[in-house]
Amino acid sequence: MSVAELVLALPRQRAIARTSRSWSEPQVVFGVVAVVYVCTAGFLASHNVIVGDVLSRTENAERILFSRDPHLAAIGFVWSPLPVLALLPLIPLKDLWPALTQLGLASDIVSAIAMAFGAVQIRGVLADMGVRRGARLFLTAVFAIHPLVLYYGANGMSEALLLAFLITAVRQLMRWLQTFDVGALSNTGLALAFAYLSRYEALAAAAAVACLVGGVSWRVNRRGAHEPWSYALCDVALVAAPIMLAFLFWAGTSWLITGHASDQTSSIYGNSNMLRVRGLAGWSGPIFETVVKQLLFLAPLLPILLVTSVATLRRRHGKPAFQAAVTILGATLTFMIWADLSGSIDVELRYLITIVPLTVIIAGTFFAAGRKGASSVRAHDANSPPRRTSGRGVFRGTVVLGLIATVVISGFAIGDQALCSVNPVEAYMLQSVVSQSSAMQRRATEDWATERIIAADLDSMNLPRGSVLVDDFSGFAVVLSSRNPQQFVITSDRDFQSAVADPWSVSVKYILVPEPTGVNILNAVNRWYPELYDNGGGIAHLVKAYAGTGLVDANWRLYQLDSSVPNGG
Repeated sequence: MSVAELVLALPRQRAIARTSRSWSEPQVVFGVVAVVYVCTAGFLASHNVIVGDVLSRTENAERILFSRDPHLAAIGFVWSPLPVLALLPLIPLKDLWPALTQLGLASDIVSAIAMAFGAVQIRGVLADMGVRRGARLFLTAVFAIHPLVLYYGANGMSEALLLAFLITAVRQLMRWLQTFDVGALSNTGLALAFAYLSRYEALAAAAAVACLVGGVSWRVNRRGAHEPWSYALCDVALVAAPIMLAFLFWAGTSWLITGHASDQTSSIYGNSNMLRVRGLAGWSGPIFETVVKQLLFLAPLLPILLVTSVATLRRRHGKPAFQAAVTILGATLTFMIWADLSGSIDVELRYLITIVPLTVIIAGTFFAAGRKGASSVRAHDANSPPRRTSGRGVFRGTVVLGLIATVVISGFAIGDQALCSVNPVEAYMLQSVVSQSSAMQRRATEDWATERIIAADLDSMNLPRGSVLVDDFSGFAVVLSSRNPQQFVITSDRDFQSAVADPWSVSVKYILVPEPTGVNILNAVNRWYPELYDNGGGIAHLVKAYAGTGLVDANWRLYQLDSSVPNGG
């Protein structure tokens, strides 16, 4: 190349370099949304809006690495594993930034990244439908700033991971419905497998996807193939294999270690036992009324969109997206409504969170314009009469206004204790950020204070390893707040059961026990020593009593074991 050609080529090379350095739309969406969620997480944590499940899950991750008996099985088998495993890279940084564990910020960061990825996938679904940039970014923003999505994208709960993988599965299934690409079908199965490892209700979506794939595959192949059922079964096997392997792996691992294939249903700490001791029952009028109100407040536009979509979808480009979203997100939502009504879970807004991306994607079908439609518009004769689009424009405008109203209405819903849950602790937490006029709001600002005081007292005693027996089913916040987690004998320790039965045999000096009320009836120490909290049970004497000050704090008592084993041991 001559010098002249080289000089002439420089502007082009600079333009290519500038293009390569520019950020794409998905990257911008991810970066902006992730920053918003992380900042929101910091704001909530600074105002003590910290969910108990987040601290418990963070403590599960910490005990894998830093407990008295660190091992991977300490992850626990009541919850799905992925939300805990995702924390492991951040937990070792707690010495540099204690808030990562003590305030649950490690979980907040994971949920922020996951929900930001979910927003990118929403944007991808809309782009694949042919939604233009303005409408696409507006609908993505509606999803990202919807109060329920914003809150659970910032508070460290597992809903963010679930949504991220479910929306990814929607996008991949939509591609398969458009192209019948085998890669898209296998990607759908992988996304559903990761969704299951994030939360168990993804099994409902997997079952619905298997039915849809089987039916569509049989319909497509019934004319050109001699055995259409064989093609359908192969497609179903391809999409179902990843989630089946994930299910069998997790159930098998749980069975080998705990003796139960599903600790969620068989463990003393499982959800059904917690609901039982709290006296919650389903299929009652108030629960049905609450669930209906929750659905209407979270997505008042959805019934209209569904009816309109069913009536007009054949004429629009968004049919594959509609089918994929209703199959995956709709099946999950339907299962959670059933679980709410049957009393299998608490009646909490978070269990209905899939209604948000479902609404946004269905709304997106009304803005979709496939390549064929775009070409026909460009090829339209300029002299021919224009098509009547005023009705479509009015409807789209109504959808936009309805979505904006939905965001505003939902903001009130997540802070309303009557709508938030039958146990509206989180509503009072959120209310305490803007007002502390009521006693419940003031108590919410004191949540976890009791557990932090207990941890500070124990740390000041400079106790040796394994000195304090505590069931971290109840005492997770105490262990997480301590600078010396190895001083505790906790539930995941492999000698925990023998330590509860004979604490002297493992050199335990103190027992920390919560008041045996509510779910703390299930606490292992309370079950083994039913009189310990009241009077020491004849084996220990009281060192200090701690009164719970917040909405979620228990009353605790610290006992010191008597030096001799009762009844001669």
